[in-house]
Amino acid sequence: MNMKLPNDITLIIDKKKITNYLLDINSPGGKAKADFFFENGVTLENIQPLLLRQVHTEDIMRTTETEHGVKYIFESEVEFPNGRKHFLRSVWIQEKTENVVRFVTAYKFK
Repeated sequence: MNMKLPNDITLIIDKKKITNYLLDINSPGGKAKADFFFENGVTLENIQPLLLRQVHTEDIMRTTETEHGVKYIFESEVEFPNGRKHFLRSVWIQEKTENVVRFVTAYKFK
């Protein structure tokens, strides 16, 4: 696809999306993700820079139109805080009613 998000777009990572889902070992939908991230040295302090670095440096792998807006999917090999590299997929959405792109989820793939 060879396309990046525009530099002037505002990216939003809702703190609750991180604390109550992605890094919440008690979340039914997030436990496996939390285990993976914690095993690779991810903390509440370094998760946002890790996710933002992927969006700022990588091309959009694909987009999907939904009833809510456009989802942007990024897939790339990412170096984690513990030095290991894993393929990470992150999903972001630009809702039809907003001029910002919000973080949806991230997880290991491959």
